[in-house]
Amino acid sequence: MLTTRLPDRYPVPEAATNTDVFRALMALENAKGGHGVTSATRLGIVAHAHSLGPGAFQWYTMNRTLLDYIAADSLQHNEVTDLLGLRCMHTKGIDVPLLAYASGFTNGSAIESARKLAERSSIPHLDVVEDRALTHHDVLFADLPANSLVRALVAFVSSIADVEKRR
Repeated sequence: MLTTRLPDRYPVPEAATNTDVFRALMALENAKGGHGVTSATRLGIVAHAHSLGPGAFQWYTMNRTLLDYIAADSLQHNEVTDLLGLRCMHTKGIDVPLLAYASGFTNGSAIESARKLAERSSIPHLDVVEDRALTHHDVLFADLPANSLVRALVAFVSSIADVEKRR
């Protein structure tokens, strides 16, 4: 299914499977900008997830990532936030615990942004976890034993539950 959605500049054999497409595009040595996968992730799982429905691969990979970086990452108004009507200055109203998790994709900027957000907001509890050994796609698709995001989520939810029990 994915071979029919690739732009011409990414030639693959007509008989290529979804996994073949991802092997060509996302093998760590070929990937750009942290979009590859490491041995923690099976390419077949990534290929299957992206082939389930129309638009997922194109929207998330090309558009969503750019929107995140350009519009929201700085927490400041800019041309994109104005164009889209996004409010980036409501930070004082955020009063829930926050887990900030970063893979190697952001090179530390996601953690830095989370700390800035916590300083500007009423967030009562900030957990920061970074695993630079994982790529952007590994975080979503890595096998459970290798996925540090899953462990971070469990620890975060447990810490919130402990706080609630003490209330």
